Order: sequence, then C-alpha cells, then structure tokens
Amino acid sequence: FYGCPEPTRRRTSWNLLCELSSHNDLPWLCCGDYNDIAAPEEKSGGPLRASHLISGFRGALLDSGLSDIQHNGSFLSYTYREGTPFCSKERLDRACSYTAWSGIFPDALSSILVAPVSDHNPLLVETIAPTCHIGSRRFRFDNSWLEDPELGEVMQWGRNRNKLNRAQKDMIRKRLEEDLDSVDTRE
Repeated sequence: FYGCPEPTRRRTSWNLLCELSSHNDLPWLCCGDYNDIAAPEEKSGGPLRASHLISGFRGALLDSGLSDIQHNGSFLSYTYREGTPFCSKERLDRACSYTAWSGIFPDALSSILVAPVSDHNPLLVETIAPTCHIGSRRFRFDNSWLEDPELGEVMQWGRNRNKLNRAQKDMIRKRLEEDLDSVDTRE
C-alpha cells in the first residue's frame, strides 16, 4: 500500500482502505508506506502532526477493520533530515491485517530492517514463529514421543523446566538431546 504523500489528499488513501475492505471478507494483509501515523507517539522530533490527520487515519483503519499486527523492535521506519537539528522519525510504514487474516496467523510479527540508502527502512512480516533449535539441528516435536515409556521422565523434566536453575536446565537439555537422538536412530 502507498498512501498519498500530500496531506490534503490523504482522505483518498483512507477511502481506498475502506473501499477495499468493503468488497470482501477474505483474510488480507495490507503492508506499506501509509504516509500517516495513527498516534502522536509514532513520531519523534520535528513539527507536530496535525491531529485531524492522526484521527482521520486511525478512523480509516478502524472503519476498514484493519489493525496493526504485533511488532518487534523499533517501529520508527522513516527518517527525515537525519544528522540535522530538524531530524524527525516516524512510523509511516506498517503491517495491518483484517480480522480473518489475524485468525489464520495469530503469531505474525513485523519488524523494521535496516536500509543503508533509503530514508525508509523496509518492513519484514513473519507469519511463522521462529523454530526452536537444539544444537545445530532444527527441533521438531513428534507426538509419538508422548507414548514412549522411555521418554516419560524426560517429558516430565521438560514440563517442570521453569522451576529449575541454569545448571539443571543445561543437564536436562543435554540428556534430552541424547535421548531424542537415540529415538531417531532406532527408527
């Protein structure tokens, strides 16, 4: 999505969001440079943003059924006049989803990457949570382990891991890795 950069034409962008949402109930994600902020806290430095622009954009998001997906790290994606006393940073780039999309990807996460050349930093949207790693291999849980009597003790240790200190956790992690490796080699 690219919102109108001219403040006098922002309503055109807001109307487009509402129009898109009114034509379907399908899950959808809308990412891009909205050229707007939804709250005063989404801007640092520089002159204040007009309150009617902030409330108009926030209203368009609400009217279209869009809401921000969870964000990781700094959300200020745009820098204006960097290196000057007039520098400002704003959250112009964002990832918003329609309710049906959020239901399919409840753990989706957006984050801002670094752009060495542009005044806008790119936005990354991850729809799958990072996978847990044991050693250098990807860990994948297999439900059949729950029925293996030899792994019962290991599974119980795993359930109680929040009650353990670091040394105990390290010992259990090593034992779990060995036990799971032996299960893999048996198959």
